[in-house]
Amino acid sequence: MHHESNKHPITRRSRTTPGPKLNQSRNWIINEAVKEFLEQRSFDEERWQDTLVALDSVNNGKRISAEKVESWLASWVSSEEQVAPHQ
Repeated sequence: MHHESNKHPITRRSRTTPGPKLNQSRNWIINEAVKEFLEQRSFDEERWQDTLVALDSVNNGKRISAEKVESWLASWVSSEEQVAPHQ
């Protein structure tokens, strides 16, 4: 059985049909995209450096036990929140 529906026809815009008008120039859009990309790369690099520092700390024996962390996290819902454990 074949049903046809004209309620929601799929239409495609031809390549010559312009899209919605943009309030910004193409150059501005490209510059913003590049700027956002570079900011994200910078953030990613900082996170990677933080990760390396943390791994070095663990490799040098600086660890916090799971029990201390769990106790600290559990204190968040109490009236006497603990200070974050550190070594």
